[in-house]
Amino acid sequence: MKKLFDIQGKVALITGGRAASVADGRGAGRDGAKLAITARKQGEAGRSSRHLGKQGYEVLTIAGDLSRFDTIPGWSTKALAKFGTIDILVNNAGATWGAPAEEYPAEAWHKVINLNVNAVFFLTQDVAAAA
Repeated sequence: MKKLFDIQGKVALITGGRAASVADGRGAGRDGAKLAITARKQGEAGRSSRHLGKQGYEVLTIAGDLSRFDTIPGWSTKALAKFGTIDILVNNAGATWGAPAEEYPAEAWHKVINLNVNAVFFLTQDVAAAA
């Protein structure tokens, strides 16, 4: 069973470069994976990268907005250029809108669905095609 879940030397692409990504990265890095961390802003990705790098993990940061679907292919290209492969994809980025259903604005609904569903699909599709 341990061999089945061994990620030593694998590459993990983790979206949403804030605290949850750091936690996911820490776990994957501790288990021997190389990390590609994404965030909307380079500063957020950089903070995550520095934190994980201090722990000895190999980290690439990729800044970009997942809600801009046209930028998604560039993400896997950058990870592949650095590491040569993407073995693990952690779709961690997401959004929410705190309102009761009857008050939920259509614009907010589209933002949530685009980031939490459509972007996940397009990034997964892109990574699978690159494999």
